[in-house]
Amino acid sequence: MKMKHSRYYPIDFHIHTALSSCADNEMSPKNIVNCALELGLKAIAITDHNSCLNVRSVINEAKKKDLIVIPGMEIESKEGVHILTFFDNVNSCEKMQQYIHSKMPKVKNNIDYFGNQLVFHSEGVKEFPNLLTQSTEISLFDICEKVNDLDGVYIPAHIQRRHNGLVSVLGFLPENIEFITLEIAKRNYEEYKNEYNNYNIIINSDAHRLTDLYQRPTAAFEIKEDFSIEVVFNILSNFNSDRIKSF
Repeated sequence: MKMKHSRYYPIDFHIHTALSSCADNEMSPKNIVNCALELGLKAIAITDHNSCLNVRSVINEAKKKDLIVIPGMEIESKEGVHILTFFDNVNSCEKMQQYIHSKMPKVKNNIDYFGNQLVFHSEGVKEFPNLLTQSTEISLFDICEKVNDLDGVYIPAHIQRRHNGLVSVLGFLPENIEFITLEIAKRNYEEYKNEYNNYNIIINSDAHRLTDLYQRPTAAFEIKEDFSIEVVFNILSNFNSDRIKSF
């Protein structure tokens, strides 16, 4: 019987495409995939603000390449908290998107003020008309419940950030939501690792431009089985701090 050896795989769970108005237009599926491969990433998650319209294009770009693309979104709750959500298939992610879009104010995007919101298709690039970088009408609790219903995984984003960070906005971790993994910035890694030692702590690039991918650290996961999204989700959904390295 062939023995499988564990190995640490670098994964970036927080990457924006040019669909996010705060991201550079250079954040195309092709550019993101090429950078991820050059950096030796094993998997990336596409997490645009309140939408996953570019996930399929990134997956198509990564086909036949040694890169797994995890469908996801960065959703803003009505409390103003950003939470990363991940799914093991595009259909579930798009169901979440449909739910999110139905609970958002229909406000037209002001490109001159907020920036472009580019959707990449095989036939070209289109502009998404409604503003995505705004809070939804859904509570943080209900977002997490919906993700659970779709067998997804959720992680509060940049919890220590002044704007949209869970701890900064609420002042605490809600007891009625089961958080297993928390995302922080590198500069606060040791502080939060010690303070929240009962949680998995991960670092992501939160890339809005290509230089972010090169300059910001990510986490590496110890995979003892064949690499798959299911295995990664299992690590995120259980206390596995010994299997996560942040650089």
